[in-house]
Amino acid sequence: MIMPTRRRFGTTIAALALVVGLASGCTAGDWRYDAPPAAGVQQDAGPLKARNVMVLADGEGEGLLLGSVFTTQAVELTEVGVAAEQQDGSFAEPVLVKAEGDVPVNGSLLFGGKESRIEGADLQEGLLANVFMRFSDGTTMEVEAPVMSSTHSDYAEAWDKAQG
Repeated sequence: MIMPTRRRFGTTIAALALVVGLASGCTAGDWRYDAPPAAGVQQDAGPLKARNVMVLADGEGEGLLLGSVFTTQAVELTEVGVAAEQQDGSFAEPVLVKAEGDVPVNGSLLFGGKESRIEGADLQEGLLANVFMRFSDGTTMEVEAPVMSSTHSDYAEAWDKAQG
């Protein structure tokens, strides 16, 4: 039996759509089931993108800023401040962090070394920290980042590296 031309055309289009859908990567790919989800927060401000911003804290209220900033335009990070959330939900006065530097075109600036240590902020695990960033082009970002334990197995190595 020969199909009419219109039906043959419809069947061909449906088969083509099925092949394209299966080959598009929707069901295949490089998915890593063992990769943990990002623990930090994200924010965009024009060409600047803050990614996975979070704070580690020890039992004495000292901390470490983690995360990164990406940009499509050369800019300098000129100021970083961190204010700890208090038990009543308010935020303390910000403490300046030395995590400043150039962010190159299509490049990044990573937080996490000795310059990202936060001293005197009275950070408390399980609360938030208000992280404020100012850039040389006048752009500012402010995120409320989670405060995680410095002894957590996912972050202990970063904490030890910044302390040593």
